[in-house]
Amino acid sequence: MAEGKEGVIPEPTLARLHRYQAVLRRLRREGALTVSSERLGEEAGTEAALVRKDLSYLRCTGQRGIGYDLDTLLAVLREALGPAEPRPLIIVGAGPLGVALAGYAGFELLGYRLLGLFDSNPARVGHHVAGLVVRHARELPETVAETGAKLAIIAVPAARAQETADLCVAAGLRGLLNFAPCPVKVPPGVVVRQMDLSEELEILNYQLTCAAHRAANPARGG
Repeated sequence: MAEGKEGVIPEPTLARLHRYQAVLRRLRREGALTVSSERLGEEAGTEAALVRKDLSYLRCTGQRGIGYDLDTLLAVLREALGPAEPRPLIIVGAGPLGVALAGYAGFELLGYRLLGLFDSNPARVGHHVAGLVVRHARELPETVAETGAKLAIIAVPAARAQETADLCVAAGLRGLLNFAPCPVKVPPGVVVRQMDLSEELEILNYQLTCAAHRAANPARGG
């Protein structure tokens, strides 16, 4: 976990801080100078009270009736979350999912710069995707060495997930966001985040069922 001015920042808070940072960057480009916890919560999809609690880990407090100074808040978030310059990012897997991710326009807003799209299928190598040329996966170590990239998104079928993770680790990548529908094993010092679509859909369906139950039984609460 990351360290804030008030100690270790919990993982859920860390995720929200990254969302706040993206929102603040957009508001700054639009000319805003201050932002309230209510506005930041609304833009980031959370509650104002939770925004204030999250920012308290960074010892950030707003002024009543004014809110937070936007530039100051951005500077504190940059210090806590990492360097201001875009962090290099690589996608391994140029199938439909990899192509869709490569076309995502929000990487820059989140502080990342997509450097390359790789695949081991010769039929995909050389294709142009989102301004990038798909390169063969065997070129991955060279790219990592040249750019210093540490992060990669794995966007391959389950059958190729582990070999792709092994390739990424061997190339020097140390942070993997795995979209393949199966877990992968990595050595100590490498961090993996598993994006499990089926799990997220099950959680969403459960929450939808609970919301429908509460709506049908408002007097019971809970």
